[in-house]
Amino acid sequence: PLEGTVAIGEQRSKAWAVHPAAPNLQRAADRFLDKNKRLVAILRGRYFKPSKFARSARSEIYRADRTGRISPFDEYFRAAGETTGIDWRLLAAVAYAESRFDPKAQSRFGARGLMQLLPGTAKRVGETDLFNPRKNVQAGAKYLQRLMKIFAKDGVEPRQQIRFALASYNCGLGHVLDARDLARKTGKNPNRWFGQVEEAMKLKEKPEWHRKTRFGYARSRETIAYVSRIQAQYDVFTRHVPLE
Repeated sequence: PLEGTVAIGEQRSKAWAVHPAAPNLQRAADRFLDKNKRLVAILRGRYFKPSKFARSARSEIYRADRTGRISPFDEYFRAAGETTGIDWRLLAAVAYAESRFDPKAQSRFGARGLMQLLPGTAKRVGETDLFNPRKNVQAGAKYLQRLMKIFAKDGVEPRQQIRFALASYNCGLGHVLDARDLARKTGKNPNRWFGQVEEAMKLKEKPEWHRKTRFGYARSRETIAYVSRIQAQYDVFTRHVPLE
């Protein structure tokens, strides 16, 4: 929902470039794009073609750097934050990453609403009407809280609990527990995400490693990017919107 306040020129096409002395890198990038055209299309649609609702949410009314408002649903994020003890701006960052603040969003996997929850997940925390923005946000916050408590019982400090919970929210608790186990086996700190468990998480894309885990293969790099993206968005929100 944030945009720059300074115009830097007309819109232009964008492209990646590699150094002329790196032809192998160029060939590798071309092979990846050719092999993953469907994935690229999905990512482009999700992150570069926001919904009509999301475009309207970038209007001046919701400029966090000018109005102190993040989204049309701030009251729901605040209420859920009070209920669960989670910073409401973090909940807003999750919703932005998941749905671009579209309460009617629905993924091809069946996830619904602002926080993109599966019906089964929402039911476990006592909510069923996922297209109701208030109930959807409450369900997402309760689910994150439940995940954080699991890691708290294992001695993980609060900041890291959040990161592990976000990773679990994206790929499932089992995969994150697997990654923590792999971190222990590879000499990394199982209680820290960045640079530690996130590195172990990458091993779950490799057959020689994920075959040894309980939950098997995971799209690890997607989860790693997800946690970093929400962390970055949360940092933006905290700079512009004070916590009352």
